[in-house]
Amino acid sequence: MRLFERLAEKTERYVLLTSYYASPLSILNSHLTTEYTMNYYGLSAWFDALTRDVFICSPNQRLVRFYQREYANYQSNKGCEAFAPLDCMALELWQNALWRKAQLLLPAYAAKGQAINPLQKKALWQQVLSRDDNLWAAGDVLDPALDADKLLKMWGVLEPDASHLTDEFELFMRWQDEYRTVLNEQKLYDSQDAYNFLLEAIEQKALNAQLPQRIVFTGFDQWPTPLKRLEQALVAAGVEVAHHQVLASQNPVAKRRQYANGKSEVFAAATWALEQSTRGKQVAVVVPDLGQRLTDIERVFQQVFEPNAQLPQGQFDESLYNVSAAEPLGQCPLIKTASQLIAWQGQALPVAELKALMLSPFVLDFGLWQERAQLMARLAGRTNRASLLQLKAEVAHQNQRWQEAQLSRAAVAESESNKESQGKEAAQKTAPLAVLHEMLEQVYQHLQVRPPKKALPSQWCVFFSERLRAWAWPGSRTLSSHEYQQHEHWQHALAEFALFDSVLGAVDFKRAHQLLTQSLKAPFHKQTPPANVQILGVLEAAGQLFDGIWWLGLDAHSWPEPLKPNPLLPAALQREHKMPRANATAELDYAAAITQRITASAEEVIVSHPAFNGEEPLVPSPLIEAFTAEDMAEPPVLHPWQCKEPKPLQLLQDDTATAIATPVELRGGVGVIKRQAACPFQAFAVHRLQATSIEPMEDGLNNRDRGNLVHDVLEHLWQHLQTQQNLLAQTPEALAALIAAATDEAIARLAKGRRLGERLLLLEAQRVQSRVDSWLALERLREPFTVKHQEETLPLELAGLKLRLRMDRVDCLADGKTLAVIDYKTGKTTLKSWQWPRIDEPQIPLYATALPDVGAAVFAQVNTQEMKYLGLTAMPHLFAELNDVADSKAGKGWPDTFADVLMQWQQELQAVAASFVAGHAAVAPKNVQSCMYCELHSLCRIAEHSAPQAGDGNAVNITELKGAAL
Repeated sequence: MRLFERLAEKTERYVLLTSYYASPLSILNSHLTTEYTMNYYGLSAWFDALTRDVFICSPNQRLVRFYQREYANYQSNKGCEAFAPLDCMALELWQNALWRKAQLLLPAYAAKGQAINPLQKKALWQQVLSRDDNLWAAGDVLDPALDADKLLKMWGVLEPDASHLTDEFELFMRWQDEYRTVLNEQKLYDSQDAYNFLLEAIEQKALNAQLPQRIVFTGFDQWPTPLKRLEQALVAAGVEVAHHQVLASQNPVAKRRQYANGKSEVFAAATWALEQSTRGKQVAVVVPDLGQRLTDIERVFQQVFEPNAQLPQGQFDESLYNVSAAEPLGQCPLIKTASQLIAWQGQALPVAELKALMLSPFVLDFGLWQERAQLMARLAGRTNRASLLQLKAEVAHQNQRWQEAQLSRAAVAESESNKESQGKEAAQKTAPLAVLHEMLEQVYQHLQVRPPKKALPSQWCVFFSERLRAWAWPGSRTLSSHEYQQHEHWQHALAEFALFDSVLGAVDFKRAHQLLTQSLKAPFHKQTPPANVQILGVLEAAGQLFDGIWWLGLDAHSWPEPLKPNPLLPAALQREHKMPRANATAELDYAAAITQRITASAEEVIVSHPAFNGEEPLVPSPLIEAFTAEDMAEPPVLHPWQCKEPKPLQLLQDDTATAIATPVELRGGVGVIKRQAACPFQAFAVHRLQATSIEPMEDGLNNRDRGNLVHDVLEHLWQHLQTQQNLLAQTPEALAALIAAATDEAIARLAKGRRLGERLLLLEAQRVQSRVDSWLALERLREPFTVKHQEETLPLELAGLKLRLRMDRVDCLADGKTLAVIDYKTGKTTLKSWQWPRIDEPQIPLYATALPDVGAAVFAQVNTQEMKYLGLTAMPHLFAELNDVADSKAGKGWPDTFADVLMQWQQELQAVAASFVAGHAAVAPKNVQSCMYCELHSLCRIAEHSAPQAGDGNAVNITELKGAAL
C-alpha cells in the first residue's frame, strides 16, 4: 500500500484550507489540522512505501544527503543498478528555487523589484538606527531589531493589536516604517517579503505547474506558524501534504549517566565514540550548545582520536569524525589575517599584535622564521608599540649589524693569507633580512597612497585586493585543503560585499571595512570526508538514524533551553503566537518532542549530564529523569592508550647527542661553557637546538639595562682617563662633568628606539652618576695601574670549540707587566662561583687562562650596598684588596699558588668544552640555581626525574630542583 493511501486511512482530520495567507492567526491556528505524522521504524519500510511522484522536503541539507545515501544503499541491496534518484531537497533551497521560477514566469512578481540579501538588509537597518538620536549605541539594538522584523513578517503579524503596544514596540514600529520607506523608495524587498509573495503565488495557483502533486515534510521537530502558513498555501493549491518521521526504535530505552564535570563528560563521550567507530558503527555525539563549546569539544576529540595531531607539524585525519557546527569565516586564521592587513594603515600597534602578523605564514612571501622571531624579540625589548616605519628601521638596523659582524669575522681570521678573500666573501653575502626590508618598503610605498574619501563597495573591493597583494597575502606556501576553502569563501564574501553598491552607494574606508567585517561573520563549514562519528547540534541530528547516540550536557539549566524573548516585541504578543523562546509551555513541548525523537533514532542511546559547573551543583533535565541511571565509577581523563593494560617497559637512558665535528665556532661565547657546567642539557638545548624563548615585554628598565648602563659609563670614562694617575689629577668638578657626559651618552644609546619617559631617564642618570662616582673613589685608593683593554674581543679555542670572548677590562699593574682581568658585577657575587668542578661563572677563568702574564683575577662589584674588589692574586703588593691564594683567608678549596689555580681552571674548562663537543646532554643540574632561571623545564621535565644525575657525583636535592622548576 502506498504512502498516501495509508495516510488517507489513518487521517480523520484532514482539511483543505483556502484562507488567504495573511489570515488572522487565531483563524489559522484553529483550522490547521495537520498533526497526522506517519512514523516508520527503519528506512527500508519508508522507502518501500514511497511512490515516484512524491517530493520529500527536509529541514536541512545534511538530512537530504543522508536520505540520498541511504536510498542508494537501499536500491543497491535490492539489486538495482540503475534507478531514479530520490527527489529530496532542503526547505529553504526549495523555497528559493520556487521564488526564482515565480520571478521568471510571472510578470507581476518580476516587477516587485530587486531582492536584498541578509547582509544588505542589516546594512539598511543599521542606517535607520543610526539616524535615531535617542540611541546611544545602535549596534546593541541591531540584532534584536532584525529578529523582531523577521518574526512579525514570518508569523504574519502585519497589524498587531493595540493592546500589545509598549514603548519599545512603538519605537520599533517607527524604525520598521522607516526601513519600509527605504525599501519602497529603492524598489527593494527582503527575504521575508519574498516568502510572503511566494505564499501568495502558491495560494493563487499561479505556480501549480511547478509544484509536486504530493509532498512529504520529514525531520521537522516543530511545526511553527511560518510552516503552517506554507502548508495552508500548498493545500489550497491542491497539493497533498503529509508529515513523516523515521525512527529506529518503537520503544526507545536510553541509559542515563552522570559525570563530575563537563570535561570528564566530553572525554567519556569521545572515548565511547572512538570505541564504536573502531567496530564500524555509525554513531552521533549530540551537543545542545555545540556552537559555543566547539573549541573545547574539538580539543578533547582530537586528544582522544589522534593525540599526535596536537604536536607541532601534526596532521589530523579528517575522516575520523565530522563536526556540524561552523565557525565565523572572519575567525579563520587566513581570513582574520587578511582583515587585519586591510585595516592597518601603518600606525603604531602593540608589539604583540605586530609580532603575530610578522610570524604569520600568510604574510610576506619568504621564510626565515627564526630571524623574524628574533627580530620581533629585539623590538619587544625596546618598545611596547611600533609602527611600520619603526619596524622597517629595525630591519635595516639588524641588516647593518649583520654586515658589520660578517666583516668583523673576516678581520679576525686566523691567517693573513685568507683574510682578504674572507672579507670579499663577507661583503658579497646578502643579509638574511634584506628580502624582508624590500617587502616592507613595498608595503610602505603602497600605504603612502591614501584611500579615497568615499567610493563604491565594488571599488573598495579592488582597493582591498591591492593592499593584500602588497603584503603578498596569502603567502607562498601551498594552502591546506581548509585554507583553500577559506580562500574560496573569501572571494565569495568580496562578491557579496560588492552588491552593496545598489543599496548604500559610496561609503568611506571605515564604513567599508565595517561592512566587510560583517560579511565575514558568515559561517564557514569546512568540507570533510564521510566519517563514522558525527558531532551534531540538536537540530542537525533531525531525521537521521544511527547505530548509537550519546547526547551530553542535559542538565536542568540547559535542557529545555531557557526562554529568551525578543526585547523589542511585547512578551504577551510573542507568547500568544508561540514565537521561538517566548512561551514556556511551547518550549517544553518542543524539547520533549526532540528528546523523544533523538532517543528513538538509535538502538543504543546514552544521555548524560555534569554534576557540577565549577562549584555550582547541577541536576539532570526533567526530560531525562525517567531513563535508567547507570552507576558508574568516574573515569579518569586519560589518553586511550593509558586505558589499556599496561605493558612492561624497558628504560633506556639516552643523554648523548651526536658529537660536533671540530673545529666549530658557535654563537654564545662564554654562555656555552657556563650552561654546560650548570646543566649539560641546558647547553645542548640552547646552543644546538636553538630552544630560546622570546623575552617578555617590560615597562621601563630591567636589571640588565641598568647593568649595561654602568658598564657603558665606566668604559667611556676609562677610554678618556686610561690611567689611575689621570684619575687622581681630575678636579671634582671636571670629574663630575666627565661622568655626566658619559652618562648622557649611555642613556641616549639605551633610549634609542624605545619609549622611556624623561623623568625615568633623569632618575636613572642620577642613580648611575652616584654609583659611578662612588666606584671611582674606590679606584683612587688602589695601587697604580693602567687600563690596557676594554670591551675587546678575544678569540679562544677549547677542545676544538671556537669561542669569541668579550672582556670587560684588563689592567696593567704597577710593575708594568702583570695583568689583572676584571669583570664588572652590579649584583653580589662570591669567589665560590670560580671553584671547580663545573665552574658557575667561567668568564674570568676563561680570560685569565687565555691571556699571558695574568697575575690577578678580579670581580669589580659595583653595588650600592657594598662596593669592593673581590678576587685572587699571587701579588697582593700590586693589588692589596685581593686575596692571596697562599693566605688562609682565601678560604678552602684553592691550590697553594695562583699558577696552580690557572692550571686547574684550564683543565676544568677544557673538560667542560670537551663534554659539550662530545654531545654530553644529560639533565644534570649542578644545583638549585641552575634551574631557578632556566626556561626549559617543559623540555627537560626536571620535575619528573626521580633522582639527580649530577655529573660530578655530588648529592643534589631533587626536591629542591623540582621546586625551582615549578
